[in-house]
Amino acid sequence: MSQQQSQYNLFRITAMPAFILSLAGLGMSPAMAQKTEAEMLQEQLTRLETQQEMLRQEIDSLKQQILGSDPVAVEEETEGLTETLAVESSDRPQGLYLSSEVLFFEPNPSDVLDFAIADDSDAFAVGGDLAAVDYHDAINTRIGVGYRKGNIDGRATWLSVESDGNASAERPDNGFLFSTLSHPSQNDRAETAEANTTLDYTSTDLELGYAMELGEQFDLRLFSGLRFADTDQDLTVKYDGVDFTEAKVFVDQDFTGFGPRIGADARWAIGSGFSVFGRAAGSLLMGDRQVSYLETDNGGEDVVADFQQQNSDEVMPVAEMALGLDWTRSIAERAGLSLSVGYEYQNWFNAYEDIQFVDAANPGLFTESKGDMTFQGFFVRTGLSLNY
Repeated sequence: MSQQQSQYNLFRITAMPAFILSLAGLGMSPAMAQKTEAEMLQEQLTRLETQQEMLRQEIDSLKQQILGSDPVAVEEETEGLTETLAVESSDRPQGLYLSSEVLFFEPNPSDVLDFAIADDSDAFAVGGDLAAVDYHDAINTRIGVGYRKGNIDGRATWLSVESDGNASAERPDNGFLFSTLSHPSQNDRAETAEANTTLDYTSTDLELGYAMELGEQFDLRLFSGLRFADTDQDLTVKYDGVDFTEAKVFVDQDFTGFGPRIGADARWAIGSGFSVFGRAAGSLLMGDRQVSYLETDNGGEDVVADFQQQNSDEVMPVAEMALGLDWTRSIAERAGLSLSVGYEYQNWFNAYEDIQFVDAANPGLFTESKGDMTFQGFFVRTGLSLNY
């Protein structure tokens, strides 16, 4: 054994008893020293819990002072704040969003779609009731899909509107039934007239939006994108009797175009999952318009007029507005359901072109006039959001 190891063993023999004697002199054993340390930690924990309770009581006291020392009001205010936050978080849902709408639209042309005048007088001046055809109210659909992350979202919407209308007129007793749509060079009086019109309109909107919170319960979403539209309007009138023999006048108008679309929609949360919303948007469509006019007589054997006009530089502005009420609620941890009702108005400027031959002495002379088309009515929308 070396001299250093001998000295270390001597230190252990003499130092350890001295350390034990020192603890004994202080009246503590090693177990008692460990117990004292645990008691100190317990006392520190007790002090922290006491401070926490004092802070909670102070917070409750401040709430009572703010709301007139009414504990019930404090609880209602807290629940209302939680509910408001829930409405805001669900009003602009995150993740994938799917929607389906039913629209009770009524198409209204700005110009009357007339086809005859029922004149029951024997005067030389033409007068009487104007026979015209109107579009019926129709149930239409609109579907949409979008995705939102944070304040930015992308959305695609497809709308389809289909409507038709029909009307008829007869020659009054001792009177006349004048045609307002046929070519005047050959026929102008009929015994009966029957008109039918159809409208088929589709549009697809692609947009990118950005939502801004302007208050605790109000936010504004700005969006821009493109609209693709296709419209088809047909008017068919059958004349028979007097000057006509199973005659038919057919007018077809088609427009296909696309262009930029911008707008904004706003929401104001009113509580319990409900919010009031409004939307305004405008589009400027540029595309091709084609108008066809065909008139036949004698059961289709004789062609009276056959005319086509095409314009590849047509511009069609569109303005739209909507106002409604929305209800949103979570149905699962990562899913939400929304129901909306409202009223929508759209105005399509220069939606159709009216062509009429006006002079029997000049068979090729005709007039042109453009008219607007409005769509308005109530809508019901359901939406499903999936936050994945």
